[in-house]
Amino acid sequence: MPKDSDITPQNFKLLLDWLDPDEELAALKYEKIRQRIIKILQFRGCYEAEPLTNDIFDRVVSKMPEISTSFVGEPALYFFGVAKLALFEWRRKLSKRSLPTPAAPRSFETDATDATQDCLAVCLREISEKNREILISYYSYNNSSEKALHRVNLAKSQGLSMSALQIRAFRVRNVVGECIKNCLNN
Repeated sequence: MPKDSDITPQNFKLLLDWLDPDEELAALKYEKIRQRIIKILQFRGCYEAEPLTNDIFDRVVSKMPEISTSFVGEPALYFFGVAKLALFEWRRKLSKRSLPTPAAPRSFETDATDATQDCLAVCLREISEKNREILISYYSYNNSSEKALHRVNLAKSQGLSMSALQIRAFRVRNVVGECIKNCLNN
C-alpha cells in the first residue's frame, strides 16, 4: 500500500495530464476507468470493490513520476494490471482472515400460515439435499457483512464461483416458489 506522502497534488496532476491533456476529458477518463474497475472487481466476487479501487488509484498516483514518462500505451490498461494484482492480494488476505463460524440458519418466519409452512416443507423435501442446503444457507443472514462473508464461504464449500452460487440460489428459490404456489392452489 502506498504511503500517504507519495500521493501529492503534483502526482495527481501528473495522472490527469497522463490520462489526457484536456482537463475535462482527463476527469471523464478517470471516472470511467474507476467505474469500470469497480464493476470488474464486483463481478469477480470482491465485496470491497470501492475501497480496493481507491487503493488501486492511490498506488497508480504514487507511481506517476516513474510511469508518466516511460509508460507507452493506453493508461487504462495500466490501471487494469494494477487492479488484477490488487485483487490477488485481496483474495490472499481474505483467505488468511479468520472468518466467523456460520450461525445456524434462521427458522422460517412464523407469521406464515400453517398451509404455507406445510407446502414449504413438502417443496423443500422435493429438491435435492445439496440444493436445499444452498437455498437455506444462502438466505440465512440478516447482517450484510456477515452475509457477504458467509456467501463467500458457501461458494467455496460448494466449489462454485460467487456468480454461479447466486444463479443457483435464484433458480432453486424460483423452483421452490412455484412449488409452493402450486401446492397452495391445490
